[in-house]
Amino acid sequence: MSGNKIIVMEKDGMSYVKLSSYSGFGSSYVINGESAVPAPGDKNYAIVDGTVTSIEVKRTTPGHRVGYTLYERYKEITQLPHEMAADAFTRDDDGDLCGENAEFYHAVYSEPAAYLEAVEFEIIDRNCSPVTIPSYVTIEFPNNIARFRETQHKYPCYVPGKVVFKLLWDRVKEHVDKSDGKYVMNGYENIQTMSVNERIIIPYHETTTRSYYPTARSRKLKTETVQKRWKEVTIISVYGPEYSQPPAGKELTQTIRGKDYAELQANLEAYITSFLSRMEDGKREVCRHCRGEGIVDVAEGVA
Repeated sequence: MSGNKIIVMEKDGMSYVKLSSYSGFGSSYVINGESAVPAPGDKNYAIVDGTVTSIEVKRTTPGHRVGYTLYERYKEITQLPHEMAADAFTRDDDGDLCGENAEFYHAVYSEPAAYLEAVEFEIIDRNCSPVTIPSYVTIEFPNNIARFRETQHKYPCYVPGKVVFKLLWDRVKEHVDKSDGKYVMNGYENIQTMSVNERIIIPYHETTTRSYYPTARSRKLKTETVQKRWKEVTIISVYGPEYSQPPAGKELTQTIRGKDYAELQANLEAYITSFLSRMEDGKREVCRHCRGEGIVDVAEGVA
């Protein structure tokens, strides 16, 4: 889907850019640094010699009030200043100028400034030029594409990011459920946020204190010393497109594409595996040098 992108087609060394009628705003476009030129025979396209590298549209910033000047008819008959600053007067709810002697002045505005704004485009075909098809002609798409799903797997396809999140959630949850408590999964599938913590065993004796109430009626906390068996570190933190405001810099599940279904499957599996690989045993351990204050990655091939 092209969305709001401008469509470009190429044919025999020429490019055709679908803009708008040149009696309208089509003439306001700049392509490859030059004003757009309408294609012969079809005013809805611009024609370019070679490949399109940039498309811009001409915009104009409106002028702003820079001050006030005395009406010409008062300049010879009054001692009032000919020019006044931009904040010399105000306007009431009806838009009328207010202030001392305001009736003798009118606003002066700066000249509008022109600039170019870049727009997105997409090359949809590299062997096609524009053809206007009469309304009475009906296009028949090949049956194997439009009618028979059995053959549609041969054509480009994709899985949107929000569905990728659901597939990733299921695979990660399956892995976590089989980990016997080594991994802890947090998040909400419906709003598309997920994180996974790894519990890393502390290989030496370490204790910590905890507070507790001895009985349900107790009002005074007691403390006890218990052995600390593991430390936790976040190894996966990912959001889906359905999450309203994902934190800046966090991973978002991507749309996965393929030139056909076979490639799509391979690309999707590789993407999910890139997350599951973070949950392989032996990749991290508690740092022995700092007595558990840090977690270190274990290099591959090192025992």
